[in-house]
Amino acid sequence: MDLYDHKGELDRQWYLRKLSQAIKAKLPELITQEAVMGSAPDQRIRVAVRKLEEPDFRYQPQGSAGQGNGLGPGQEGGDDVVWIELTTEEIMDLLLEDLKLPRLDDKPRGVLHGEEDRYDDVSTHGPWSNIDKRRSLYQAAKQGRDYLTQDDLRYRSWRTYPKPVTAAVITLVRDASGSMDESKRYLSKSAAWWLVQWIRRQYRYAEIRYFLHTTVPVEVDEKDFFNREITGGTAILSTYQTILQLWDHDFPHEDWNRYLLHFSDGDIWSDYGRELIEIIQTLLSTSSLLGYFEVEGHKGVSPLWSLFRKSAELGGHFHPAMRMAKIDSKEHILPAIRAVIDGHGS
Repeated sequence: MDLYDHKGELDRQWYLRKLSQAIKAKLPELITQEAVMGSAPDQRIRVAVRKLEEPDFRYQPQGSAGQGNGLGPGQEGGDDVVWIELTTEEIMDLLLEDLKLPRLDDKPRGVLHGEEDRYDDVSTHGPWSNIDKRRSLYQAAKQGRDYLTQDDLRYRSWRTYPKPVTAAVITLVRDASGSMDESKRYLSKSAAWWLVQWIRRQYRYAEIRYFLHTTVPVEVDEKDFFNREITGGTAILSTYQTILQLWDHDFPHEDWNRYLLHFSDGDIWSDYGRELIEIIQTLLSTSSLLGYFEVEGHKGVSPLWSLFRKSAELGGHFHPAMRMAKIDSKEHILPAIRAVIDGHGS
């Protein structure tokens, strides 16, 4: 590699390192923007980051004074910005690509059939024209570095995949009761929307069901789940009873991995007793995951959080199917998703 090739490689390293820093700084804001939520997977989202100026290294003629103007650019770019376009799928890759549904077991229905070609095989070798910049940046970020090494570089190519039929049903439940104000509903919808996009991308044949609950549970379609608003009290017991009936009829435990993701502020009617604990324990014993996201809940321990903990603590051990996380602001959404989907209980 001659001097100019080496300089070009250094410039690319510098640019990718700065780009990685700029995009990572934008992610907490990006994942809750309404322009992103609800967009198609291939829709391009424009993200404004500070304009990046490539470093300018110049040869100093022999004998000249060593007090010039430095290596440049040497000045801040002011308020100049550059617009980077990312699809929601590319944002998903940056955020959640490494996650997998926990406790996903082989079930009789989980057969493979057919083939499809996808431009998403990744290798550590290939032509520079096929380099996957985002995956390369992600590899560096996983190691806690903000610069790239040769080992971080990833290249894309075609690969043939079998089409899996994933024997999994994911049921999303959103609290729509009167205590869920606009801020709580927005945080709930934001976290749920990203989870749905991730499920569709990673487990395209999984079944997804949606419920809203106030005084009674209501099964809805995806559009109503994210847009319909109803008010009333909080009836958890009847909601879980309805979901268990649905599961047992349409998705028997012997044939399906069953996942429940619940979004609530933790306020519930006070007349729940042993019956609710028993149904939670039934869910835990027949589910791969019962994930609870508490949005802007109590400063201390909410009634529902306390019930989940009591139900999951068996013989001094926390049930592996129970995962819990709190979302008090938009910055907590991504950590909460990771804690529930890829965590080890709370």
